[in-house]
Amino acid sequence: MEQTQQISASKAIGIKMSDALSPQQIEKLSPQLRRAARFVVDNTGEVATRSLRHVAQEADIPAPTFSRLARAVGFDNYDALKDRCREDLLSRHAELPDAALALKGVEVETFTLPKHVSASVQGIETLLRDIDPAELADIAELLANARRVVLIGEMRARAFVDYATYLSDMSIDGWTVIGRGTVSLAAETRDLGPQDAAVIVTMKPYSRRSVETAKFVADMGTPVIALTDSQLSPVAGVAKHALVASADSPQFFPSYVVTTLLIETLVGMVVAEKGDDAQRRIAETARRSRDLNEYWRD
Repeated sequence: MEQTQQISASKAIGIKMSDALSPQQIEKLSPQLRRAARFVVDNTGEVATRSLRHVAQEADIPAPTFSRLARAVGFDNYDALKDRCREDLLSRHAELPDAALALKGVEVETFTLPKHVSASVQGIETLLRDIDPAELADIAELLANARRVVLIGEMRARAFVDYATYLSDMSIDGWTVIGRGTVSLAAETRDLGPQDAAVIVTMKPYSRRSVETAKFVADMGTPVIALTDSQLSPVAGVAKHALVASADSPQFFPSYVVTTLLIETLVGMVVAEKGDDAQRRIAETARRSRDLNEYWRD
């Protein structure tokens, strides 16, 4: 019979994941519970956002083992452990001033290119592992058939929605960034409906204006596609589709490398979905750019 030593009698409240599943505490568990505990430590996001059945399948460990683990480390049940994983996930990224302060006194040489590349590659590999190709295809079809696509992005995300519209302008009609310029937000969203679509880009710390705009647009019946950093993001709950892109970075700011890859992929898929119409628009845009002497010629 599997031993389930009780490490702590505390309720879920007040238990820190770093204490409940510390290396010292994990070693006190039976072999099967140790396997489950290490999976939780290495896959907090999976535990926080996916069903117990999914977690058990991914870990190749019987589902009841995770319930026993939760009780063994001091939680009332598996749901309490899952809730704590969710809280841990949301608090994992430091606020910008705190993250910047952590860099104080660090040698410049430590900010090497390999660190940035490693974080980006890991984020891309996670995207490839977790993304659902069928969902991407559904999103591309939705955007291709939408009468109008509005893009929402504030603060850091502003440059990336601008980039998305730059790419789309060469090949697709009807993509616009809202929430800036001289036109009011009310006027920009007045005619939105189910036949349109909205794309929002936001990472932690999330822009209040972006979140509120996304909720407002969703309330109008417009399907929202969210490009964000977590299934627990405040825009994930209002989105028809929420695509998670890692924003992990060795710097004090979140990285948009994976998000940029996702934007370029989606625009490319929409162009493919549009077919000949998009190809004609691209050719015409290139011709006009040459006529206007926009390209450098040696």
